[in-house]
Amino acid sequence: MKKLILICLLGYLWVPTSTLPAQVADSPGADFLHRSGLPAVKQVPDELPLDTVVGPIVSPEQGDTHRGGETRSDTLPENSGLVDHPGLPAEDQTADLAVLDTKAGTQGQESESSSAEVGGFFTLKGEISAHPSATLDLVYELIQRELDPYYQLMEVQKDSISLQKGSFYAGTSRKQTFLLRLPMNEPFARFNLYDNEVPLLQNIWVQPGDSLIVHWNPSKQQLHFSGPSAFHVRVQRQLKEVAMGENVGRNPAMIIPNAAVMLNTEEKKTEYNAVMESYAPAWNRKLELLETETKRIARAERLFSSVISHPVFVELDRYKDVLDAPLHQWLKTYWTGVLQNSALKFVKACRPKDQDWAEIIIDHGLDISGLFPEGLSGVLPFEFAESLLMENMLLESLTPVSFLHLTASIPSPLRDQVNSLYLIREHKDLPNADSLFSGVLSESRVLWIGTQLEAIQKTTLKGSDFSPHGFVGTSGTRVFPEEWKGKVVLIDYWLSGCGACLGFAEDTFLPLMREFESEEDLLFVTISGDSNEERWKRSLVSGKYTTPQSINLFSGGSSHPSLRQTLIRAFPTQLLIDSEGKILQAGDFPKTLEGWIRLIQSYLPKESSQKIVGSSDVTLLGSSTNTLLK
Repeated sequence: MKKLILICLLGYLWVPTSTLPAQVADSPGADFLHRSGLPAVKQVPDELPLDTVVGPIVSPEQGDTHRGGETRSDTLPENSGLVDHPGLPAEDQTADLAVLDTKAGTQGQESESSSAEVGGFFTLKGEISAHPSATLDLVYELIQRELDPYYQLMEVQKDSISLQKGSFYAGTSRKQTFLLRLPMNEPFARFNLYDNEVPLLQNIWVQPGDSLIVHWNPSKQQLHFSGPSAFHVRVQRQLKEVAMGENVGRNPAMIIPNAAVMLNTEEKKTEYNAVMESYAPAWNRKLELLETETKRIARAERLFSSVISHPVFVELDRYKDVLDAPLHQWLKTYWTGVLQNSALKFVKACRPKDQDWAEIIIDHGLDISGLFPEGLSGVLPFEFAESLLMENMLLESLTPVSFLHLTASIPSPLRDQVNSLYLIREHKDLPNADSLFSGVLSESRVLWIGTQLEAIQKTTLKGSDFSPHGFVGTSGTRVFPEEWKGKVVLIDYWLSGCGACLGFAEDTFLPLMREFESEEDLLFVTISGDSNEERWKRSLVSGKYTTPQSINLFSGGSSHPSLRQTLIRAFPTQLLIDSEGKILQAGDFPKTLEGWIRLIQSYLPKESSQKIVGSSDVTLLGSSTNTLLK
């Protein structure tokens, strides 16, 4: 029905310009919607790019993100059009074993769901062939109820694993052992296992009642499985191998305005021609230079078409009769989301603006019929919901239909997932965010999703109390937001090495400080999202992002409780706080310096006066300042 309505609308009504908000870039490339892990465990990427594309937006530190912007690029010229986006994801009880019964919610956002009734247990036994003196640092994660892993809105059981000496009579002599018994309250959960931050198991789906034995030999780097659920793990690992094999054989692509951008010397032309002449499909690869819209559309068509016939599904169908139906359907839904998302990210990287792109998305949109696992009343894999988010956000930018109207035909609870993702990701750029939150909450049928949305609404929207957590100041002492009471505060969240952060500082933040330098009721605060304090200090010395006149603070990264509470993961980001410590505005900010001046002046006390630089240095009352700038 959605496709039929859109096709009719596109026939006579057209919106030529894109309304997509600023993109978010993240390591390893400008994925825009990076799925990050928890800060305590270093994430070794489990995903490889479906289309390896060189990108101009590079995050300087793993786990830190910044907005790329169109006016400034970190490594390449603005008109290069190069983008990097990820695609395919990579990766009985005996008396001598220590049994660990863990509780849910040890990390991530907690809700009433943390105390929900346990539906069963996932049991993991480990047998480690390593000398007791060997350095082992085993950590597990069991992730359930993933609303948005990017913002760590999920229920996570996570802990280090204590090892015990193996028993001769249990057949584990000269080995170290452990046993985990993890409670589950959802039909499926994502399981990860690390040794010294290196993943042994990653993105493995488990069910209540599953039991698995892991045999790990660190010295030989050998990992084997046994136990009742070993077959399920082997199938999932095989699917990843198939996906990676298909991925590495695909040609990388580069979005450029003209081939001359790359082939600007005779040496480069010679090398390029040699590659083209020796190219043999499925044997070697070539870089596709996507100079025209026609070439980009053709590439997108191939990517969408490959989703349907992807070898992953051929491999999965081989096991249809031996896997239980819910797991088979879940894996099909998961991989559909993963592969479709990769194609949609390519479309987004092309910055689509015309009707042809909308028709491609409509023709290749996700078909949700038949994808719901039988008997499953809960939510679907996050990757599938994220694909629907991307699809409908692109259509919203290309058609006159709003996002919530586009998703109205999606059955709940999947609709709750998709709409919630939309609000979480986009609310800072939506002028009517508060009413949209209320509308989605009133229709939500999933209690734990509604709880998360209510928490976000209470902590990030206008009128919410700003987080009271302190930051590190330049002198090394802690600085707390309560010290700013009585002042209007403009906060600029930035990141060292971020081109867009530098652009905002030069074009807006520093000029605003000069504009309001005599305003006593206004404070300028910068909060660095760097995880390395020395890097932050070097950036302060450079004077590029801040000045000594602003209050410059260090957060230690996006895991800081204040940044987590206000959902700060992309840089630069701004926030305005009133004299009572409540949020005045968290997004939808002006695009021009003049607009910023008017906005700030509107929040200052009426009796405030300030010096207008560039206007004959005249001191005006706040009311007359607005008149002057209009």
